Amino acid sequence: MTYTDVHFCFAVWILVAPYIATGAIAPFVGNLSDLMGRRAIVLGSCVLIVVGYILSGAAPNFSCFLGGATITGAAIGIQILTVIAAASELVPMHKRGQSRPQSTVEFVTEHY
Repeated sequence: MTYTDVHFCFAVWILVAPYIATGAIAPFVGNLSDLMGRRAIVLGSCVLIVVGYILSGAAPNFSCFLGGATITGAAIGIQILTVIAAASELVPMHKRGQSRPQSTVEFVTEHY
């Protein structure tokens, strides 16, 4: 994929495609993790992330790159929702009100 292959009207999809995939997969993550188990769902999403990054990295054209970004976005959505559910199961019921804001602050500030 060269620089001239991506036009401005297509460049927006580089940012939007992972978010659309995350939103599309979100309603199904809870039921899938209840049926298959959280460990299997997280490991499967890790495999999907690797496949998506390989597909994006070796993309010969824009549509292949966009497919990889979409797969990666869906896998990231699976991980975000599964980790939140798993963390709330680990914390006792009377401390969940304190732990949820703490985990949110840690997640937001860990990159800075």
